[in-house]
Parts: sequence; C-alpha cells; structure tokens
Amino acid sequence: MVSNKVRREQSLLATYDEMIDQLQTDGELARKAFNNFNNKFGSETTLKNTIDDIESLDFWDQYEGYSDFFGDAYEFLLEKYADKADGAGEYFTPRPLIHAMVNVVDPGYTESIYDPASGTNGFLIEAYNHVGDKTAGEIRGQSRQFLETPDDGPRSYAEQLTGRELTSQTYRLGLMNLILHDIDPTEMESLRGNSLTRSVDQEYDVVLANPPYGGNGSDKFTGAWADSPAPETNFLQLIMRSLSKNGRAAVIVPEGILFRGGAEQSVRERLLEQYNLDCVLVLPESSFHPYAEVDANVLFFERDSEGTDEVWYYDMRSDTEKIKESNPLTKNHFEEFVQNFEGEENRRDTEHFFTVPESDIKSNDYDLNHTQYKEYAASQFRHPVEVAEQIEDTLSTFQSVTQPLVTGIPFSGKGETTANIPKETNLPNGWSLEEVSNICEVNRTNYNLERDYPDHQFKYVSVSDVDEESGEIYNHETITGSTSPSRAKRVMAEEDTIVSTVRPYLKGFAKVPDEYDGHICSTAFAVLTPTAAIDSDYLFYAVRSPMFVEQLRREQRGAAYPAVGIQDVKDAKIPVPDIDVQKQVVSQYTTYEDGIHGARKRVRELQELFDEYENSILSYLLQGDLSVTDSQSDLKND
Repeated sequence: MVSNKVRREQSLLATYDEMIDQLQTDGELARKAFNNFNNKFGSETTLKNTIDDIESLDFWDQYEGYSDFFGDAYEFLLEKYADKADGAGEYFTPRPLIHAMVNVVDPGYTESIYDPASGTNGFLIEAYNHVGDKTAGEIRGQSRQFLETPDDGPRSYAEQLTGRELTSQTYRLGLMNLILHDIDPTEMESLRGNSLTRSVDQEYDVVLANPPYGGNGSDKFTGAWADSPAPETNFLQLIMRSLSKNGRAAVIVPEGILFRGGAEQSVRERLLEQYNLDCVLVLPESSFHPYAEVDANVLFFERDSEGTDEVWYYDMRSDTEKIKESNPLTKNHFEEFVQNFEGEENRRDTEHFFTVPESDIKSNDYDLNHTQYKEYAASQFRHPVEVAEQIEDTLSTFQSVTQPLVTGIPFSGKGETTANIPKETNLPNGWSLEEVSNICEVNRTNYNLERDYPDHQFKYVSVSDVDEESGEIYNHETITGSTSPSRAKRVMAEEDTIVSTVRPYLKGFAKVPDEYDGHICSTAFAVLTPTAAIDSDYLFYAVRSPMFVEQLRREQRGAAYPAVGIQDVKDAKIPVPDIDVQKQVVSQYTTYEDGIHGARKRVRELQELFDEYENSILSYLLQGDLSVTDSQSDLKND
C-alpha cells in the first residue's frame, strides 16, 4: 500500500493530506466527495499503525479479483459501527431487509432505479447485483454478471441508477461503498443534495427507499399536496410523484404515517385511489436495533390509475421475537415472505399473509395499521396429532424445569409466611430495617426537556412499558425535547430501580438496563438510585417483595386511580444485611427466579397448545375426519 521509499523520505500524514488535496481536484465527483474532508488521524504513529495493520491482514493473497470482497467487508464495518460512526448509522438499513425488498420488487435491466435518500447506497448496490445475477452468463466455466443483457438496454447497468444523499459524510461513505463493490459512480447519477427541495423532473420505473423520519423537518416537498412537517410524509409524496407509468416502489415507513389523521390521511387516500397498494410488510419489533427503536413497515405499491382493490398484509411482528443483539435480523426472517410474495394462491396458503378489502380501509379513515384488521388473518390449525406430540414434549420439558424448584429446597420448617414487615428484633444479627430514603437517592435528577433539551431525542418509558411479571422494560416511546409529554422528567441511570407509584400492587417496577442509561421515565415512577450501602440487584428484588408492595398498598389513595406519593416510597422499609450477605441472597434467589420464569413460560405455552388442540380437533372433525383411535375412545370413557 505504501512504498518503503515514501516511509523513509516523507511524512505519512503529509502524504495522506497531499493525496486528499489531489483527490479534491480530480473531477466533480471527487470534489463533492472530499469537499471539507477532515483528516481524522491525530498523529503519525496512529496512521502508520493503521497502515501496518491493514497490510498485515492475510486476505490479500485470497482476494483473486472477487469484486465484492472489499465491498462486503466495508458493509460489515458500516453495520458493526453504524450506531457509533458519524454518518454511517444515520439511516442505516439492515441488509437482510434490503435484500428482501429488492428480491420481491425484482428490477430488470432496462428499468431505471431511484433512491431519494440513498445513504450508503445499500439499495442501489443490492439492485445492481440482483440485476447482474439475473443477466449472468458463463465464461470459461465461471459465472459473470451482465453477460446476457437485452439489446435495447443501456451500455452499463450503472447508468440506470440514481441516488441522492443530503449529508456530506454519509454521501462520502456511500461513494466508497459503490467503488468497493466495483460500481463506477461516474456512470450513474450519484448526487448530493436535498431531494425534497427539487421539483420532480424525471420519473423512474423503480423506487427503493428508507427515507428519514421523525421530528419536524424544515424542508417540505415542493410538489406536496398534503402539508406536513414530517420528513417521512414529504418523502412518501415525493416517491409517489417520482414513479413512471406502472412504476413500482418499496418504501420503509414508521408506524405513525399509517394511522395519523390530517396530511397523512390525505396521502393514504391518494395512495389507495390512484395507486395500487399491493402489500404492507409489518416488520418485527425493533427491526432497526441498535440504530433506532421505531416500529416500521414496508409499503409495496405501483402507479395505477384504477387504484387499489385490496391490500395484502404480511405480519412478521406478532410471532417474531423482538430484534436485539442476541436475535439479529437475518435473511431467514424474510424467507417465507420472499418465497410466497408472487401469486395470490401462494399468499393464501401462507399463515402470515392476509388481505383486507379497500372499502373496509376507506370506511376506517384509510387507516393502514395492521392491528385494525387482525380479524382478517386466517387461522390455520395443525393436525391434532402434531399438536398432541408438541404437548407431550412441552409437558416433559415442564417437568424437567420444575423438578429442581420443588425438590431438596434449602429452607427449614414450614413456618407461616406473611407479607407484613418483619420486626427488627426478629432479624438476624447484622441485619437492619431501613427506610428507602436511607439507602437510596430518590429522583436524583429531573429534566425540563422542552426548555433545556428541545432538540434532543430520548427514550421515554411510561408505566405501561414495564412488564409487571418479569420487572423488565420491554417498550418505550422515542420523544423529542420540544414536544415531550409533561410527565417526561425523571432521568434514569443504569442499575437504578424505577417504582410505579400508580397501582403499586401490580408491581410495575423495573431495574434500568444500560440501553436506558441517561434516558427518561414518567413522573409516575420513583427512581431509586442505590447508595454504597445496598446492592442494586438486592434493591430490585426487595422492592418487588410482598413486604414492600404491602407497605405501598396500605398507603395508596384513590379508588379509580389508586396511587401513592413519593414520600410513601421513601418511608417504606426493607431488611438490609451487609453487602456480602446481600449478594448471597441475590445469588440464591436467581437460581429460583430463572426456573420460575421458565415454568411460567411453559404454562403459557401449554395453555396456547391446548387452545390450538381444541380448535384443531373441531376443524378436522367438521371436515369429515372422523377417525378416533382406541386410546382416544378410552380417554373419553375415563
């Protein structure tokens, strides 16, 4: 990469800066890419070590001309560091989702493709490779892209691609991504600027996009018919205007645009009346983790003056575990959707597809949120034998989970238990009965978001976002300081415990994980920050104990809205041993906690399985399957 002569005779930093200066004069594209570029290497040593590390990698001898080798490596780094790198994670779209969208839209060689918010060019690169694979041929036994192209097509397929990106840093990352995927940016329209402020002077056969969303954008689409400050609403109008006759689009949108009134309803109305909204793909919860926590959908539609007759939905959310680090979004999540997208018969044979007449959506204020139409989803039941086998397996697992919980437990005697507070005289030596205010800081930090952080975004946790059974925060709303709810004031820190003061008997208490550190919860919570005198896990378990909940229950006031005050929480008492004993209590309890939660999960599974078993038996009997085994007859007689 760098010759020994340069290393001996020149400063690497000076050489690097000189290269950037030369690139800035190497044509319009390079000037756009490297305008205002800042050298991030702070020292000669840092740059030298970076170059040495790259040169020492063992993949150089294995490259062998694979055109996407560096591009795939670059995208891996973009995804890995997108939530940290400036520009990379701004609107980073998970690559498995891009792959699925491009596959079902299926662009052709003679079709033009546009992304008005192109980011790092993920959609355009995927479309380029998709078309390349469709037109691949063989040379000397090896497959090569774009060998079997129609005579009326462009000289290079890159000429069919157009992308525009607003921010310079993201634009620069996108250019590098194109180059490393062996796509020449000078052959396509790779533009930097604001798509919303330009009139639509060209129409495209295919539009693929994940537009920016959220907040109140200052820029509005010049061709909009519905006035809205929301970027996603303006971009959707731009995309609809940008489609050629019979052109089609796949666009990622946040949930709100599907049901909000006003401008958004006007856009949905036109979408159904002047376009064919073919399908709404309902993405799993937190599909953009860790870059964003918004729930999103993909709209698949085409320009059609006859409008929409029916809307298909594919629900990936209801039966899919929340996307997180331990359950990342992969191509497997989309396999069934992609395989069955084409053809009404395929869709009807798939459990997650269902269809809603346009007239029903119209009568519901053009609301497109899938939860409004759950009754349209067909219920399909497995054969009773298959369900019965799963019931047997679950019962066996249930026994293995519960056996350690009830065998050989280390508690002595069968003394009466009570939710009352133990008297301090009955506690072991070294234990004391302490008020919460003596061992915790309560509501240590409060923000006035509208005044002090008007432009900042926060995760906001309300009482309904806490799972009362597990004591975990399972949901939140993303808010901006200037439009935050009046109750969004309490600041949470990792290891805090938040205690709901509303209906405390429901135990809406949670320990704050690191992903909510520095974020906000409602004033309906008391935020307990443990001092050095108490272990954070011990505090969490203690406030979820019957003795603590009973103290709050006795103090709650109001029949319709029973609640306690912050002072009631401060005055509540818990038994406190020294730190080592606290850790021992936590360790011993957690061995039971995992088993108890596992047992509860199996009980719920069994309830659902027996419901399915009952429905399955009825469904098959009413279709003429009247066979009953001897064992089933015996069961009835018993």
